[in-house]
Amino acid sequence: FRGELAIRLGVSEPSNRSVKLLDRAGRVVRELAVETGAHNQLVWDGTDRLGREVSPGVYFCQVEVGGRSVTRPVVYLGER
Repeated sequence: FRGELAIRLGVSEPSNRSVKLLDRAGRVVRELAVETGAHNQLVWDGTDRLGREVSPGVYFCQVEVGGRSVTRPVVYLGER
């Protein structure tokens, strides 16, 4: 993706949720705030937790909802 990555969460009931972006070494680059509503759309703008643009490359989006975790690769192409 270039610019921003939209991450959509659709959960039928409120539960504990976490969305983290990890680098290839598994380090947390950024954690996104998740609201308590049943449906959320989060946006990652390609920056780390200090607001600095990350390097282009492969990252992993880890979503945890109600004790279950799913991790998917994403490719950041830069140019936010």
